[in-house]
Amino acid sequence: ISALSTLKEFDLFANTITGTLPAGMSGLTNLVFLDLQENLLVGPAFPNSITSLRRLQSYRISNNQLTGDISTRIGALRSLEELWASNNNILGTIPTQIGNMRD
Repeated sequence: ISALSTLKEFDLFANTITGTLPAGMSGLTNLVFLDLQENLLVGPAFPNSITSLRRLQSYRISNNQLTGDISTRIGALRSLEELWASNNNILGTIPTQIGNMRD
């Protein structure tokens, strides 16, 4: 998947995709829209492969089985405008770094 560096939108809404978010997603350097809602994804909701996507504007992961906390690395997503993460197993508090998103 990392070879798709020019990909801007990736929409896999409402499929039966299983597994974790692939580490290779960090290679999607031009990605602005990622919709993985309503699948059967497990593992961390905010892995490094996602928080390194500097151009990401919309990250939609609602209705999966994702876990963990909202990483402080989310502050690196300065272009993020939409974060839909409801109906998962995300724990903890909302980090202050979320305020770093400003574009």
